[in-house]
Amino acid sequence: MSRGDSDFKYLPDGLSFIKWIDNKAVFTLFPTFMGQKLQMKYVPIISMVSKRKHLTLTERIKLLDFYQKENVSARTLADKFGIGRTQATDLIKNRGTILKLWKSHGNDQMKTTKRRKTESGNINEVIYEWFCADRAKNIPISGPILKE
Repeated sequence: MSRGDSDFKYLPDGLSFIKWIDNKAVFTLFPTFMGQKLQMKYVPIISMVSKRKHLTLTERIKLLDFYQKENVSARTLADKFGIGRTQATDLIKNRGTILKLWKSHGNDQMKTTKRRKTESGNINEVIYEWFCADRAKNIPISGPILKE
């Protein structure tokens, strides 16, 4: 069912249906009273599941600049940038880390702030250089060879 439809979709219990009104899903109940269905008023669905929006580093910097210049609340930031209030509060709280990442990496498309480090970082670099050198010589490399 698309959002423009005015058709009803009956839910499994047979008592409720969903309808799109002004691009919002609404539902109503048909309770029974002495065997007759009674229609109740439309009530908007409150808990519509949405995924968390992941901001790029550039968008985070814009949010923090706007916060510093305008000195607005987290709710205002959340509404302006299309994110949740908790996410806006977390960005404000971690602004030092975000600014440090911006200065060190400058990668504007980066969407994560956690950079995982391995215990064997130097070994990984040496193996990667060896891998690139042998592949340049057209030497076939497989998993067991890498394990050796």
